[in-house]
Amino acid sequence: MLEQVAAQVDLIADFAQRREVLACTSILAGLLHQPNVVRQLFREDIMEESLFYQEIIQKGLQKGLQQGLQQGLQQGLQQGLQQGLQQGLQQGQQQQALLQTLRQLSRRVGTLTPSTEQRIRALSFTQLELLSEALLDFSSQADLMNWLNNIN
Repeated sequence: MLEQVAAQVDLIADFAQRREVLACTSILAGLLHQPNVVRQLFREDIMEESLFYQEIIQKGLQKGLQQGLQQGLQQGLQQGLQQGLQQGLQQGQQQQALLQTLRQLSRRVGTLTPSTEQRIRALSFTQLELLSEALLDFSSQADLMNWLNNIN
């Protein structure tokens, strides 16, 4: 069944949507299956490029589960777990998007200055997604700076 899910995820044409579904699916699959099984079925650049991504997701899940358990005492265990998991997933996705974008920018335009990196770290998840697409057209740090200056 997990193989069928992986095949269906691969059919999603929109990269951003596929990435989100892949992240959610791999996390949920990891609750029932060994990590090596999940990695074999859900091979994507996001997971293959960075082992740190897996660590971020794990930390996000742990933090989310802790928050969910605390809220579950007040609002019911089921509701708290669901909210905690979602928060952890969002935090993990934000951190992964940031790290991947910084890595791609460094390869595309060279080492970033601390001030430029700080500006990128301040971007929202949506802005990071836009930047990760725009950087494919960059040929210099000037292109990056122009993009950053025009984002606001």
